Amino acid sequence: MKSDKTNGKPADGNSDSRKGVQSWGTSTATFYYDIEGVSVKIHLMMGNVLPGVVVGVDTFDLVFKQNGGSRVLIPKHAIAYLEQPAK
Repeated sequence: MKSDKTNGKPADGNSDSRKGVQSWGTSTATFYYDIEGVSVKIHLMMGNVLPGVVVGVDTFDLVFKQNGGSRVLIPKHAIAYLEQPAK
């Protein structure tokens, strides 16, 4: 994964300098970087919805601070999707 050396943010797929390689959209790493510290709703595979703030992300897990204050470690495979409110 490429990263922008000025702020640590992963580069998105649009800046690929390799000839003949076409890419589009936002990479997963960029998406997680952008939502860190932001209020989101996590929709789990079993149907639960957890509102709160993403406080950390690694390869397999997401650390989440629920609105009640408790921190939760959520395995990424348990997440159906993340919902970020419109700005």
